[in-house]
Amino acid sequence: MKAMHRILAIPMILLLAAGFNGCEKKNPVPELNGSLELFLSTSDLDASVLKSDDNDSTALSRYHALLTVVGEDSVPVMEDEVLPLYKFGEGFFSEKIELKAGHYRLIKFMIVDPAGEVIFASPLEGSPRAYLVKDPLPVMFNIDPGSNTRLSPEVLPVNGSPPSEFGYTSFGFSVVNPMPFYILVMIDDPMIMAPVVITDAMLTVYHPDGWYHRFKLEARVNKVVIRGGGDFYKLVLEKEGYEPKQLEVSAAELMATTESNPLIVRFGPGMQVLKLQPGPDAGVDAMISNLDPDKNFGDHPYFEATFMSEPILTVMRENRSLIRFSLNELPKSAQINKVTLTLHYDTPVPWDSIMPFDTLMDANGFAWYGAVLQQIVEPWDEHEVTWNNQPKTVEDNQVYLSPFIKNANFIEIDVTRLFLPGPDGTTSNYGMLFKLSPSPQFPGFRFASSDYTEPAMRPLLKVYYTLPLD
Repeated sequence: MKAMHRILAIPMILLLAAGFNGCEKKNPVPELNGSLELFLSTSDLDASVLKSDDNDSTALSRYHALLTVVGEDSVPVMEDEVLPLYKFGEGFFSEKIELKAGHYRLIKFMIVDPAGEVIFASPLEGSPRAYLVKDPLPVMFNIDPGSNTRLSPEVLPVNGSPPSEFGYTSFGFSVVNPMPFYILVMIDDPMIMAPVVITDAMLTVYHPDGWYHRFKLEARVNKVVIRGGGDFYKLVLEKEGYEPKQLEVSAAELMATTESNPLIVRFGPGMQVLKLQPGPDAGVDAMISNLDPDKNFGDHPYFEATFMSEPILTVMRENRSLIRFSLNELPKSAQINKVTLTLHYDTPVPWDSIMPFDTLMDANGFAWYGAVLQQIVEPWDEHEVTWNNQPKTVEDNQVYLSPFIKNANFIEIDVTRLFLPGPDGTTSNYGMLFKLSPSPQFPGFRFASSDYTEPAMRPLLKVYYTLPLD
C-alpha cells in the first residue's frame, strides 16, 4: 500500500518548486489577481515530524504540500501541484500562489515527506475518516483582488492506511489525532430479573472545540474513535424508555480505558413504553371540511390540516382532522413522563417558500404560521363528526407544527402537554384536533391516517411512563 502513497521523488519536487518560483518573479500579481497561502500548525504534531533543516525561521523544510484546486467551472487551476513548506515559528507556510480573483474549491490536500510518501491527508466528505474533522474537503474559498487568502485544511496522519480511508475544508489548519476509547452500557434496574443487563444505546461525543459525532453502540464493549486534542469531553447517552445520561469525562480517563476495563455507563430504573398504532378497525380518526360542513369523512385515508383549491367549485377548501387513542392498556398507577406522535406522509405538500412573512402577522405581531394540535375537551364520534358539529378544543396547551423540510417521510412530535393534567387538574381523553393556525394558509400538512393502506405509515403514539416502586 505504501507504493500508492509514494507520489514524487524529492528531486522532482524541488525542481517543480524552483520552476514555480521563477514563474512568480516574471509575472507580478496584477491588480485583479490575489494570492493563496497554505499554513500548517505543528502544535498537535509529534516533535519528530515536519522539522526544519535548521533554525532559520524562513528555512525550506523537507516536506511538501500536494494539492488540487478547481475554479467555479470545476476546471482544475492547480492539479497535483507540489509546493515546498517553509518553517516560521510553530508553523509551516507555503509560498504565495497567484490566482485570479474568484471562487475556488480545494478538492485534494496531502503532506509529502522527503521520500515522496504521503504522511498526512485531508479526508473527503463521505469518506470513512471524514467524521474526525470538523470540515472535510472539498473546501470553498475566495480570492479577492490584491489580497492574500490563508487556507488551512485539517489533516489526519496516514500511518499506512489505504487512500480509500480519506477524502479531502475549513479555514484553520490543525492536525487531528484520532483518540480511541472503550465503553460499555448497562441497565441496572431492580424491577427486571437480572441484576444488570448489557444493552445498546446511542452515544454523542462533544469536543470542546465544537466538533461532535453520534455513534450507535452495540450490546458489548465498544471501541469508539473520536477527535483528540481536548482536555474534557461531554458524553450524552440515549436509550428509548430511559432518561438520557450526560457525563463529562477527561481525555486522560478515556485514554486509560481498555477492552477489559471500559468506561461503564449505567441506566437506572427506566420508563416503560406503550406503543399504539391502530388500523382501520381500532383507529379513531376523521377529517372534516368547511365545503362539506355536514358531511362525515370517518374513513378518510389522510390525517390532514390543509387549505387547497377546489377545482370544480374554484374556491379554497379548508380541511381539519381529529384523532383519539385509547389509553386503556396504560396501568392506572402509571405516571406519564412523555408522549410522542409519529406521522408519515407519502407525498409531501410543499409550502410556498416565497410567501411574504409579514402578511401572516396578527394584531399582536405574532408572525408564526403552520398548524396546531389542540386538546379536544368533549366527546365525538368518528362516523358522525362534521365541520358543523366538531367538538370544542382548548388552546392553553396546544402543540405547534411549523412547515418543515426533511429527507425522511415522517415527523415525530412531542405531544406530552396534551396528555398531562390541565390547569383544572383533569386530563382529557377525547383526543386531538389538527388545524392550520393562526389562519388557513396554502397548502398545509397531509399525513397518513389509521385508514391508510400501508400499516407502517399509520399514526404511532408512544407513551413513556413509570410505575411506583412499592
